[in-house]
Amino acid sequence: MQGQDPVNFDIDDFDPVEIRASASTLDEFVASMRKQSWAAKGTGFKHVQQAKGKFQARVTLLGRTQSLGVYVDAEEAAKAADAARIFVGQDPVNFDLDDYDAVEIKASASTIGEYSAGVRMNTRKNATGHRFKMIFKLKSGKYRAHLPIHGKSKHLGVYMEAEEAAKVVVATKIFLGQHPVNFDIDDFDPVEVRASASTINEFIASMKRPRKKHKPDGTTKLKSVKSSRFKYVRQDSEKYQARVIIHGQAQNLGNYVDEQEAAKAVDAARIFVGQDPVNFDLDYYNTVEIRASASTIEEYTAGVRMENRKNAKGNRFRYISKQKSGEYKALLPINGKQKHLGIYTYAEEAAKAVDAAKIFLGQNPINFSVDDFDVENICTSASTLDEFIAGMKRPRKKHKHAGTRKQKSFGSSRFLSVAKSADTKFKAYVLLHGKQVYLGHYSDENQAARAADTAKIYKDMGKLNFPEEEYNVADIKASASTFDDLVATSRRKARRVGEEPRCLPQSQYDAHEIRASARNVQEFARRAKEHADRALREASHLVPGKSKGNMAWHGKYFQTRCCHDGNYLHLGCFVEKDDAARAIDMFLIYTGRYPAHFHLEGYDVNKIKSSANTVVEFRLNSCLAAQGRL
Repeated sequence: MQGQDPVNFDIDDFDPVEIRASASTLDEFVASMRKQSWAAKGTGFKHVQQAKGKFQARVTLLGRTQSLGVYVDAEEAAKAADAARIFVGQDPVNFDLDDYDAVEIKASASTIGEYSAGVRMNTRKNATGHRFKMIFKLKSGKYRAHLPIHGKSKHLGVYMEAEEAAKVVVATKIFLGQHPVNFDIDDFDPVEVRASASTINEFIASMKRPRKKHKPDGTTKLKSVKSSRFKYVRQDSEKYQARVIIHGQAQNLGNYVDEQEAAKAVDAARIFVGQDPVNFDLDYYNTVEIRASASTIEEYTAGVRMENRKNAKGNRFRYISKQKSGEYKALLPINGKQKHLGIYTYAEEAAKAVDAAKIFLGQNPINFSVDDFDVENICTSASTLDEFIAGMKRPRKKHKHAGTRKQKSFGSSRFLSVAKSADTKFKAYVLLHGKQVYLGHYSDENQAARAADTAKIYKDMGKLNFPEEEYNVADIKASASTFDDLVATSRRKARRVGEEPRCLPQSQYDAHEIRASARNVQEFARRAKEHADRALREASHLVPGKSKGNMAWHGKYFQTRCCHDGNYLHLGCFVEKDDAARAIDMFLIYTGRYPAHFHLEGYDVNKIKSSANTVVEFRLNSCLAAQGRL
């Protein structure tokens, strides 16, 4: 191979021309010689190796080893190796070149990787026993169709009959512009096949759609999923499901009671994206109305799915659905997503909420006439869509059904942006960018309404509860530099309503003495807290603390610890969990904090505080008590 003289035999025993032409590089020649050594294992062919009663074909082409599959017959494996060599322009080594159709082999794939993948897939027919290429039989008795595309195996679906799977393979090859391998091309309409989809992924997705399944004689049970006489419609139980492939993605159009309604939904979806209907004539549909019903295909399909619910629910209004509780939920597809508009007692209320939302978006109502609504009031009630929807969801007066549910004593109010709380107070809030801004709780409903009006005037939004003439707009806008300051002021006013002054007049304090008591605010706050804690301790009062102690289970007992002055102190080990919790509570009470597990009334505070002189002594007593209980 490298032009050197042989050392074991005479040069006349070899053909130097054939040896140098067998490979382009030394690595390729060595690899081919290594594969030829497999013939010594009893196969009698080059590039064929016997393994576990079968024959494996492997050939080195263009510097890479290609696996061509496992065969039952050694001659079939040898022919596969020769065909692979012919594909890359090399001569066969097992049989004559005249035994092969070189033109058909080279046209079967675009790359050696794609060709070898197709050959490996074809070898499966030797084990499964069918006569078609690119399909193989599953354990369930069905047939799976595969096709190598760009070096990767594409799954084309699972079918009951081998012929059906083979036809799918042929149709896919025709769509790709290749020659069929299982049937003659005259059995298909290439123009219709290529026009059925725009991309190969869309075509494969359409080929995988459910088909009619034939029941073998007493072997398997026929499922309830059946095909329909309309395209892209299948029967599922007692309903008909409509699914259509658009832009390579399967769009679900919902379940219908009537088969024709499902077919019409399919045609309408195709018309929306500019395609021709497949079930009925184009003149049957209002093309302009369909294309103007939504902006995207996702929004359109969401609306269609929501609309067909009336077929199952029996509603005469669109975009509403009946709940198990008997109430009605209002939903509206906006930008491809369903927006929840609230739950209502009556279907008419939910339908009106849907129409109001469509009017706010500048669309026409679909359940009632536009004359039934105050269009100007709806359009000016909020600045954004989220704010409008949040306003639609605000609590409304619920109609009490006779003997069904008890009316709550809190909920709605007669003023806007006011809600009645369970503690007989009224919460004031405003909606800003779709979120509630809390303004405080008021004892008087009118004060809460005026607080909400003040915030609305400051932001120039929404409808007021009282006439605008009753407010000084200039003073309100000048009362705070930002809206957050106004909200904070409103909350402080709500806390101070009905309360007595908490502080003494300023004249009762010595300002110079107070300022000289500490160097900064942090030191002053720390000393004030220490003074307050000391006063509470002396008065036998307790202060709240964050620590609840720690109880760790160790298989037979609970180990208790509690934090004091930044350190965790061991309080003993207890068998019962309640005893461990009481030990922690007593330590908290001794150190001047509230108990964390049981009520304070269950302890004698004075007895606990007088039980020890120091924390160390109290901790020791707790450990001794724990030992007595083990």
